[in-house]
Amino acid sequence: MQLQRSGRLPLNYSEDNNPEGDDIQEVAPPGFEGTVKSMKKYPELSQGKTSEGKDKNIYALAWFMKNKGYKSHKTKSGSDKEVQKSHYEPQGQVIGEEESDRVNDRRLMGGGVGAGRGSSRTSTGPSKPVDPKKHAETTKTAMDLVRQSIIAKHGKGALM
Repeated sequence: MQLQRSGRLPLNYSEDNNPEGDDIQEVAPPGFEGTVKSMKKYPELSQGKTSEGKDKNIYALAWFMKNKGYKSHKTKSGSDKEVQKSHYEPQGQVIGEEESDRVNDRRLMGGGVGAGRGSSRTSTGPSKPVDPKKHAETTKTAMDLVRQSIIAKHGKGALM
């Protein structure tokens, strides 16, 4: 009665109801009749107790599966449905395993990173030709800037 008042039980619920009595009708979820029929063939699904100590119930399992979004692969009679499988059509030129291995070996011998991972190497040298005069000027300018900042911070005697 207390649970009814707090809104946790339906108002038509009676404590005299025996949930483990024979008056409970077990109904398979819509579309899962064949699945339940097939599950009845396996006694380990319907006999005994679960790890929590509850009786096993294939109808409860079928409702759980439906609520989780599973699709039944059985007809009402219990036979397998014709399930349409996704069909993959490769695009472009199809090469054999040996040719694929050859391509991967060439990539590895050229200094590439692992087979099938592409080449995401970082370059170690300059990407553009560098003018030596301009490079020397920028290096001198950078050194002058560092020298000036040290002198400004620590005084003239900081550098030798």
